[in-house]
Amino acid sequence: MGAKPPAESSKGPLVNDRPRLRMLEAFPVEQDGERLVALRDPAGFTDQIVVFALPLLDLVSLFDGEHSVAEIQAVLQERYGQAPTTEQIGELVERLDEAGFLDSQRFEERRRAIEEAFRASPVRPAAHAGGAYAGEAPALAAQIEAFFTHPEGPGAHDARPAGGAVALYPATSRTSFGPR
Repeated sequence: MGAKPPAESSKGPLVNDRPRLRMLEAFPVEQDGERLVALRDPAGFTDQIVVFALPLLDLVSLFDGEHSVAEIQAVLQERYGQAPTTEQIGELVERLDEAGFLDSQRFEERRRAIEEAFRASPVRPAAHAGGAYAGEAPALAAQIEAFFTHPEGPGAHDARPAGGAVALYPATSRTSFGPR
């Protein structure tokens, strides 16, 4: 019995018949007593997180760029005696691709647009504001001040600018600082 060809989405034919997940971070999640797996992009090209049930892990693990959608369906059918349809797998491929999780032409366009916008921006957004450090200016100023005034800190700092000039010199082949 032959496998059906991959599904066509409402946006036209499935572009990526051999889906490949990008380098993503997988981590366990528990929700309402159910063990799940989540994927996120540590590179930051998408801020979405996809969460799925453990049985889908086997399916998604076949998104390696080597297996076609029809082959993925056949592998799962052989392993379990049942499998999602190629249309269902195609829908999952489409959703993951829209979210930026697949190594595809759509992702390359996304990556290119993000990188071009970053290069063109005169300001670099604070990537960890509100996470690793306070996100609002007054709270950040208080946080920095606390570093100085903490009992193990160097003490209150002088808000006046330092006098003199600071010069940076390129390092030589050895680890060194300052002029030679």
